[in-house]
Amino acid sequence: MTMYRKQMTRARIYASSLLFFFVFTAALAWTSIPASGQIAIRFDPALTWQTLETKHFQIHFHEGLEGVAYLTAKIAEESYATIKDEFGEAPPKIDLVLTDPFDFSNGFANPFGDEIVIFASQYRLSSWANTRLDSWWRMVTFHELVHAVDLDQTSGFNAFLKRIFGEIVLPNIIKPVPFIEGLAVYEKYKHLGESRLNDSKTRMMLRQMVLDNRLPSFDEIQGAYSRREWPHLGLLWYNFGSWLMRYIEEQYGEDALARLNDANASKPLNLLGVVGFGANFKRVFQEALGVEFDKLYADFRAWLREEFEPEIARIESQGLTGAMRLTTLGFFTDAPAWSPQGDWIAYTHSEPGRAGLRLITPEGEGDHEIVPGGLASYPTWSPDGQALVYAKLDFEGPFYIHSDLYRYDLETGREERLTRGERAYYARYSPDGRKIYYAKNFGHDGSTALAVLDLKTGNTRVLKAFPENSGVIHSFAISPDGKTMALALWRWGGYQDLYLLSLEELEAGNEPELKAATQDQNQVSDPVWSPDGQYVLFSADPDRVYNIYAYRVSDGKFFRVTNVLTGAFYPTISPQGDRIAFVSYSSDGYDLYTMPYDPAQWTPVEFPEGTPPTWEGFPKETSYPVRPYDPTEHLAPLFWLPVPAPSGLGIVTAGMDPLFQHSYFALLGWDFEAGQPFYELGYANMSYATITLSAGANRDGDHQGLSVEIPLLLSVQRQQALSLGYAREARVASASREQSEETNEAEGESEQKLEEPYVRHSFSGGYRYTRVRSREFFHDVVALSVQGRLFTYEGERAWYHALETSWRESFRLPIPESHWISLRLQAAWTDSDKEPDKFSIGGPYGPYAVRGFPQDVLAGQQAITASLQYEFPLFAIERGMGGWPIFLDDLKGRLFIDAGLAGDSLDLDALKLGFGAEFSLSLTLGYFQPAAVIVGVAQGLGEPQPAIYFNFEVPGLF
Repeated sequence: MTMYRKQMTRARIYASSLLFFFVFTAALAWTSIPASGQIAIRFDPALTWQTLETKHFQIHFHEGLEGVAYLTAKIAEESYATIKDEFGEAPPKIDLVLTDPFDFSNGFANPFGDEIVIFASQYRLSSWANTRLDSWWRMVTFHELVHAVDLDQTSGFNAFLKRIFGEIVLPNIIKPVPFIEGLAVYEKYKHLGESRLNDSKTRMMLRQMVLDNRLPSFDEIQGAYSRREWPHLGLLWYNFGSWLMRYIEEQYGEDALARLNDANASKPLNLLGVVGFGANFKRVFQEALGVEFDKLYADFRAWLREEFEPEIARIESQGLTGAMRLTTLGFFTDAPAWSPQGDWIAYTHSEPGRAGLRLITPEGEGDHEIVPGGLASYPTWSPDGQALVYAKLDFEGPFYIHSDLYRYDLETGREERLTRGERAYYARYSPDGRKIYYAKNFGHDGSTALAVLDLKTGNTRVLKAFPENSGVIHSFAISPDGKTMALALWRWGGYQDLYLLSLEELEAGNEPELKAATQDQNQVSDPVWSPDGQYVLFSADPDRVYNIYAYRVSDGKFFRVTNVLTGAFYPTISPQGDRIAFVSYSSDGYDLYTMPYDPAQWTPVEFPEGTPPTWEGFPKETSYPVRPYDPTEHLAPLFWLPVPAPSGLGIVTAGMDPLFQHSYFALLGWDFEAGQPFYELGYANMSYATITLSAGANRDGDHQGLSVEIPLLLSVQRQQALSLGYAREARVASASREQSEETNEAEGESEQKLEEPYVRHSFSGGYRYTRVRSREFFHDVVALSVQGRLFTYEGERAWYHALETSWRESFRLPIPESHWISLRLQAAWTDSDKEPDKFSIGGPYGPYAVRGFPQDVLAGQQAITASLQYEFPLFAIERGMGGWPIFLDDLKGRLFIDAGLAGDSLDLDALKLGFGAEFSLSLTLGYFQPAAVIVGVAQGLGEPQPAIYFNFEVPGLF
């Protein structure tokens, strides 16, 4: 990096101080996005938004969500009263955004802006959630509101600071994740009666832990890290963590968690969450509850054994079902489908490093992946056995991630997209192979519909809609004669039951009756017909244990097919009618099993009968005022904070609207040494493109800029973007302190070089491309960027050009362990001979690093560097640092070779070649923020001695 770039870095250090606080805190706020990754929200600017205001909420919603907004206003106010009473205080006003951009269910809380965002889609909720509550809207609103209130808590001196500085003071973000996510799950159970805490799958996981005597340590559950063992982090945080919360309150009083929150929210050390640090949580725990945390946690694990050992004994006393295990992959193994010829079973699987649609024989042989990527779900075979149809998520423009149907031809290995924009998430072939019936998201309010695709004409039509959330299709199956459909259908009030529906009448345009086979709040899922059409098999949990049950169509009798210690799911029957394949659970996660199909061995049972509440649909009107959404109402600064700067002091503030359409930051300060003000301003607008404006000034000069990034292609596997920009940079005459310091060190001179003032205007354009391919454990990740600039200096007529390009490709080796080989090529050229425009190579950091050589070892109008690196795991440490919010994750090793050239012309005789090794220790700071400490040694050929260097990386910050 040239002297000019060092000086510009100093000139903009004020802005990076802001980003340090703003970006890190905002990242921590997205607490309900799954650990697998965050979603960048971009709301469609074509939508028309409105705001409904209640006493404690401003509810923002777009067209199609009017009724949901009216209902959610009532739910939110009811929940607010309950949760405020629980925690003692709550934000006086909360923004609640209702939207429908994605074909998956989720929500998140952003305490940085007292905001909740809820996604409308809600199909197959029982696959991960407890659906016994009356609605998704109550379930998710209560959960996220717990976060909004909990993470906003302050007490003691911190409460005083929050009144002064605003929303930047969030001490309760710094606590172990089960005390955030597990707390929300527990509070739902405590106040609403149902949540993932008492869901059958959570109980199943805990039974297995007790059976294995493998209850997780506190280190395993406290924060985010690269866990490669089952259960995955989400289950440990939410499900297992909620039982820890329950134990604490049952043993130490109903106000125990409130006392703990109050103590934690008072700790000034937690304000260092912006740097990933905080108070010793175990000490906070002892202060609040008067007990050592390690002892409490040991007692908690003993209590879990006492809770579940009787349940295990009860299940065993009824005689366990024998079954043959087909797969040993564990983790998530789902949705088996037996081929028409009986020779293959298709299923989906995902685990760290590998995910896809797979095939295996009924004997457990030939297991292999056919569709990689992990997004294909719920496969169905064509009747001729030549193809598989499945649903798959992908981007639909820059604002939506929707699901559609695809077909995979087993002979050619080619994938064909069957629908576009249908939002289809579950499909089954008709017995004659001419049609595909599918369930789809319908409207924007979480409703679903049953539709059909005619494969000959390509036409689609809706056969039966369930408007206004009157029904959410979980799964279905077509009878062998094609006349009847068996559905697992969720109805308002928390009833997910088995229904029969006449396809003949639907196809004729009639409205047949939905015949309820079950009518209770047990979770029925994934029905399948026996080959002779006499039975419908399904999975259900009438005693909070998932087993496979059978419904005899002729007389409506029920039978229990399995009795397992953990759970049984996704039944599929061989075409010969002699075997059942299903998914069951073990210490490794989920796997495929087979057992005989023998109705004579099934146990007759009775299902309870209930009455679902009458659902008239969403409210059609509201007494609350509704107005057009105005982002300017929400752009008041969220906080202000003093920020130290070189030889000065500044204050920083920032704000954004609830739809993330507009965001800004401002840093204003005074340079005492120079006797003048400095400032940095930034504004971003996210609509069809991302538009960024920036301006700043300090003792060295001023700058202004405009940039636009336009997405060209957006898919799960490939992304392309175009960027355009303009920048004006003005420098005043000044002595370069960095340059003089280096001169003093290198040559012992004291003279300072006076830099000439200049004003430079630059126009830039860039292109960025990324691509990800995978197969089994192998991954190939490519990132290509090209950036061109056209620039001139005021007072000159000449225009100069510059071009920078980079190509990076990384390969994960096709083995379970995470070994990567990475290649990097970086090149630059300019026709300007001015010093600020030249490129330099060398040092261990920056885009033109050549490890083993001093920084800026060569510079000129041209530069090129290349690197080959091999990264491999050494140790999975996975240990916390007592009660401090620091977690040691993995230690990795790297071997590398770097090469580079720079100059006004490139001379191979000047080639710099270095090689060496690095150790990288990955960390988690503040329970959420990934970081890495890197120690390296590199030898440059021709250099007198190796270079030892250190680096500290915090992704997303610096």
